[in-house]
Amino acid sequence: AGATEMPASGRTFTNPSTGAWLTWLPRGDDGVIERVIKPHTGKADAHVHLDYVESFEVLDGTATVEVDRQRRTLSAGETLELQPGTGHRNPYNETDSDLRLRHTASPGGDFVASFVSSLGHHMEHDTVNKQGEFPQLQLFVVLHATRARSFLAGPPVALQKPVVALGALIGRLRGYKPRYD
Repeated sequence: AGATEMPASGRTFTNPSTGAWLTWLPRGDDGVIERVIKPHTGKADAHVHLDYVESFEVLDGTATVEVDRQRRTLSAGETLELQPGTGHRNPYNETDSDLRLRHTASPGGDFVASFVSSLGHHMEHDTVNKQGEFPQLQLFVVLHATRARSFLAGPPVALQKPVVALGALIGRLRGYKPRYD
């Protein structure tokens, strides 16, 4: 896979239709983004990361998060840290107001840089889904190209690996890249 060049520090990606945005603000080896999630969006699949600690700090608004299938809310000023292997659904916005949060992956690595590059690309080109997330085939391409150790929560990893490989092949054939400039 090789090292992936990170997006430029301070680079902001904005969705022209919704106004949602994210800014890449890495610190040392950590991948950090600040992101605005618009009302009633941001709900992605539950998953696990086996190779990094993930933390979320709510800067403004109220976030809903699920950890080991337990749902809770976080308010401005609250932080949640998830150790590797913890099943979770990233914070999402069930309210009628914007949610602004800081999202950190420690250490960041190729997967995080490629994820940010791809999500930013899809935000700017307005090709995100109704939740503000990029297409599943894009995720397969990123996961496979970076040899990520991130998986859906629940299904056995051994069954997910061939699905990711096949999805990545289909995604590449459809024009998805592991990273965008």
